[in-house]
Amino acid sequence: MIMWIVECISTTTYSVALNGELHGFFPGARGIRQGDPMSPYLFVLAMEILHLILLQRIEQAESFQYHWQCNEMKLFKPLFR
Repeated sequence: MIMWIVECISTTTYSVALNGELHGFFPGARGIRQGDPMSPYLFVLAMEILHLILLQRIEQAESFQYHWQCNEMKLFKPLFR
């Protein structure tokens, strides 16, 4: 699956339409195509990994404290101050 995602990201090409006709192809510089249906899936996948990394760091940190309203359910929000 990883190779499939890499292939979709690394092989983007674009063409220009003039008067309804396609002219040439040029490679995309980076990322996936705008409106690609895989984009939300990649976002959720990245957020899941980030969530797991944060949970692991919280468990390892001795000085971490939950927000007082989230302590019982062990919820954390990166934007709490």
